[in-house]
Amino acid sequence: YCKVGKNIAEIVNNEMEIKLELLSSPVNLKEETLTLSSINNCRILLNGKADFAISQNDVHIKIPNEDTIRQNHYGIRSVLPLYPEIFFVIYKSDLTPTSLKDLIVGKKVAMGPKDSGTAKLTKIIFQEFGIDTSQYKPQYVSFENNVLSDSIDICCLVTGFNNPIIEKSLMRNGKLYSIGSYQLADRGSAAEGFCLKYPLAKPYIIPKNTFGNIPKEPILTIAIDAVLFAREDIKNEVVYNILRIIL
Repeated sequence: YCKVGKNIAEIVNNEMEIKLELLSSPVNLKEETLTLSSINNCRILLNGKADFAISQNDVHIKIPNEDTIRQNHYGIRSVLPLYPEIFFVIYKSDLTPTSLKDLIVGKKVAMGPKDSGTAKLTKIIFQEFGIDTSQYKPQYVSFENNVLSDSIDICCLVTGFNNPIIEKSLMRNGKLYSIGSYQLADRGSAAEGFCLKYPLAKPYIIPKNTFGNIPKEPILTIAIDAVLFAREDIKNEVVYNILRIIL
């Protein structure tokens, strides 16, 4: 999000009189100190601490009622889907799973911060595949530490394919897990079964050799959209001009 936000700020600042400033983590919100993540980005936006935010399209957040909005809270509106955020499952190459459940049960699984959209979506996917939270050991770590290590058997990420943290785990003898055969894409795969019940997601194929010579074969997984949101009280012409510049 930081990298994409920086790119957006640069192109907008070159074309418009307004200036976009990138927020850095953490952000103070009332009595809380928030790291920047999908859910927290929306909360920061709703409380008027930001004008725009990037977030997963599947976050659930309580929208204040009209009376509360008038008391220094703001509404939120979606502006533009930016890019697919892909669900990556990276595991140690000495593991030989026969299914997702076989891979996850009993393992130490990193999934980013506890309050992140990554952790939320990971748990939903596991639950749909019959894996309860009591059957594995969630490891809540910062995004930059969500990599394979002596204390982490598997790391799950919801991110763009060019996030350098992915290659960091792959260089530690990591492998990408495929949710079923890529040959079943559009033919009733397990990934499509999940998306049928979770319509904000879509099946996604990671092509062969996306990361150097990894993967050896295409990987079937799930993706959701990263979306640009705006505070509802920002003037329409400002939002439309920014949208035009991005496009």
